[in-house]
Amino acid sequence: MKIIKRNHFESWKDGHYATVFFDAEHKYAYKVFRKGSDQSYERSKATCNSEIKAYELAKAEKKLSCYIPRFYNSIPLEKIEDEAGNDLSDQYFLDVNYKMEFIKGEFIKIGNFQNEKTKKLCQAFIDIGIKHIEDASVVLDSDGKIKKVVDFSIEYFEQEWS
Repeated sequence: MKIIKRNHFESWKDGHYATVFFDAEHKYAYKVFRKGSDQSYERSKATCNSEIKAYELAKAEKKLSCYIPRFYNSIPLEKIEDEAGNDLSDQYFLDVNYKMEFIKGEFIKIGNFQNEKTKKLCQAFIDIGIKHIEDASVVLDSDGKIKKVVDFSIEYFEQEWS
C-alpha cells in the first residue's frame, strides 16, 4: 500500500474535486479525489472511473498514446500525511485515485488553442469515445506544440446541487 507524504512531493495542486501530488524524483503523479467538495463519493468514483477508462482508451490508440502520460491505473492507497506527519486521509476518498507519469511543464487549458491541429487532436479523442476533452489541459514542447494532454474523460458529470 502506498502512503503519500506531502513532504516527499515536489508540489501538489488542488483542482475542483481532486488533488494531484507530483513526485518529480520518481516521475509519478497521483490524482486523489477529495471529500468535502460539492460531489458525493458516488459521483467522485464515477468521475474517476470515467477518467481511468479514457486514459485506457487513449493508451490503446497508437495516434493518441504519445500525447498522454504513461498511465498506471488506480493504486491501493493507505494514508495521506502532511509535512508534519499529520494524517489527512479523512479529507480524501483513498480508493478514488489513479497514478500516471509526472509531466514537467506549465499546464494550459486546451481551449486556449484554436488551431486546426488542436481541433484534429480533440476530434481523435472524441472518435474513440472520449467525449469530455474540452476541459483538458496540455503541456507544450519548446516549439509551442502540444506535448501531453491530461484531465479528460469518457463523459462529463453535471454539477450536483444540494
